[in-house]
Amino acid sequence: GCINQTQLRKLMAYSSITNLGWTMIIFTTSPHIAVLNITIYMIMLIPSFMLIKKMSMKTLQDSSTTWTTSPMANTLLMLMLLSLSGLPPLTGFTPKLLILNELIMQNLTPTATMLAMVSLISLFFYVRTT
Repeated sequence: GCINQTQLRKLMAYSSITNLGWTMIIFTTSPHIAVLNITIYMIMLIPSFMLIKKMSMKTLQDSSTTWTTSPMANTLLMLMLLSLSGLPPLTGFTPKLLILNELIMQNLTPTATMLAMVSLISLFFYVRTT
């Protein structure tokens, strides 16, 4: 579903499902990190949806047309989306790093590797929106 998605809300929904996967995987070994992950994700997600609504963006192509009318809001939205993807050094990277670190410390290196690889795929979709 997410590969050829152009609707921003649907793309954000797929992103939420991916983030839920990260949270579910770490919840059994470290509930505190899971709560931190959800908290940081929500802090970034809510303003992203507010900006998408404010700028009346529905598709990926709308982001290129809104650049001329509100470059500051568009820049802020793009930074939030990149942070949601977990791109270092943005805020969304911290919980992912903590999750990967905890999984490695629990001798779950294959799971950590799989999550890191999936995160790279997710990053592609976020970069495509920016």
